[in-house]
Amino acid sequence: MRPAVRTKSSRAALRSEDAVAGDPNAAAETGQLSQIQLNAQNGAAFQARVANYGADKFENFLEEVSIRPNTEDGVADFRVRVDGLGATPETEALGLLDAKSSETAPLTARQAEGYPLIQQYGGTIVGNNGLPHYPAGNKNSSNRGANYYTIRSS
Repeated sequence: MRPAVRTKSSRAALRSEDAVAGDPNAAAETGQLSQIQLNAQNGAAFQARVANYGADKFENFLEEVSIRPNTEDGVADFRVRVDGLGATPETEALGLLDAKSSETAPLTARQAEGYPLIQQYGGTIVGNNGLPHYPAGNKNSSNRGANYYTIRSS
């Protein structure tokens, strides 16, 4: 028995079947976007809107900053990545901005535990995404009392 010969049209049919099955590479070849690619595009657009909002609302606004919450006994053994961090112009207290892409998206477990700790005890900036305004290792309690804001896409 002779092996099947793949013609240009049979390859196109295979690519289109793969696109329907959710293969992002095949979807790109057919010129159609997969659901994953659509979600990524929508997420990037929403992230840009959130960044613009943060830059308008806060001074020294920075995106994707990690904070290790302080606790009553010291420092927590986990980090919380906030989508945005900046100082409120009126009080200069820090504002933590969290973006959720749906009305029902919950806080992550670390956010649910970490945000109240940061509000009560402050936190320590981790990594270099806080530069130049919020350097890594900044352990002062200036972020105590920080408010967090959740922005939803709809």
